[in-house]
Amino acid sequence: MPFMKDLIRFRSYIWGSVRREFSLRFRGSMFGAALVFVAPAIQIAIYALVFGSLLKGRLPGHAGPYAYPVYLCAGLLLWNLFAEIVQRSQNVYLDNANLIKKTSFPLSALAVVNGISCSLTWALSMALLAVFLLTFSLWPGAWAWLTVPVALCVVLLALALGRCLSMLQVFFRDFTVLTPLALQSLFWCSPIVYPVDVLPAFLQPWVALNPVYAPLSTAQALLLGTALPQASVWLSTAVAILLLALIGQMMHRQLRADMLDQL
Repeated sequence: MPFMKDLIRFRSYIWGSVRREFSLRFRGSMFGAALVFVAPAIQIAIYALVFGSLLKGRLPGHAGPYAYPVYLCAGLLLWNLFAEIVQRSQNVYLDNANLIKKTSFPLSALAVVNGISCSLTWALSMALLAVFLLTFSLWPGAWAWLTVPVALCVVLLALALGRCLSMLQVFFRDFTVLTPLALQSLFWCSPIVYPVDVLPAFLQPWVALNPVYAPLSTAQALLLGTALPQASVWLSTAVAILLLALIGQMMHRQLRADMLDQL
């Protein structure tokens, strides 16, 4: 496949860009790379303290004090992965305009750099969440490792959406404002801070149409050790990935020359 050949050919550029991004992120910082662990560790500790101990947040069907914080962290970390990739992918052509105009290399390499970088941040955060689960004897077992392929599906969905937005952003800068608003709306339409069971009965079937619902609910079930959602809920996610990938490919094929002129 041309896509895979291009990625193999430019693998040095991809990994070099990922390493450079991490080094630049913590340059001049007192704590350096330790900030990668500090930020999510504080976030997880706050959720556990506030919702588990102070507010006594409880998840329906779970008696433990930390079920809701685990539910919240599982969904929120995966959502942050999705939202960060989408927002960074949207601006990838504008941020690398000089590079795109002066050299000839596959545009997909830029998106892959964002995907890998954001995925590494998610993996580090999940490692800290795993430490929390083991510390409080909440580890659900080997099934928890299935959150990795679930996260891969989220990355594919975010990259497919981001590829479409990256082209639109070149021609219509309004998406700088519209995309965060759309992501915020999608966030509250997703069962991240609330379980889907609390919704009115007539709304619950519609939640499955949300393309991020299946991976979010699956990750939450895996870390809580509860029953997985039905396989049918993954249909909207699969359709969204394929449809967005097709639209993005068509847009790049038709508009790449015009995009270079705009840049």
